[in-house]
Amino acid sequence: MNEVALNNRYCRRAEDRRKSRLLSLVYGLYRSRRAGDRRTQVATPSYIDIHSHCAWALALSIMALCIADVYFTLLLIEHGSRELNPLLAWALEKDAMLFYTLKYTITALSVFLIVQHRHFIVFGIKGYNFLFIVLAGYVMLITYQLSMLVHIV
Repeated sequence: MNEVALNNRYCRRAEDRRKSRLLSLVYGLYRSRRAGDRRTQVATPSYIDIHSHCAWALALSIMALCIADVYFTLLLIEHGSRELNPLLAWALEKDAMLFYTLKYTITALSVFLIVQHRHFIVFGIKGYNFLFIVLAGYVMLITYQLSMLVHIV
């Protein structure tokens, strides 16, 4: 092999192969690579690309219960109840749509952060378990709201 061919073989391309493209984004959505830590010996948790079906189901369930919570809260307020959260009470005084948007956004951002950090340990609890805690909290809240609505109607 001559010297020119050898130099061309090991030369880098002028274009960066990692340049982001729409095709790369679509490919990454369906064929992500990082489903766990690269090394099993790593003591610190890391971020991953692929989340389990259970994590997605928990996240979607929490968001559905958030919407139900907004609906039941508005029904209860029509019958004389009040919002206990000061920030959401202020938003409700301004506009019902602002109340819904603020509540949904806060919940969505919180769930997103929990899912992203589900392998981390916070306050001695694995992040993944926080999804179950939040879901259980929403189930209890919806149950309480339904019991209040039964007594009102």
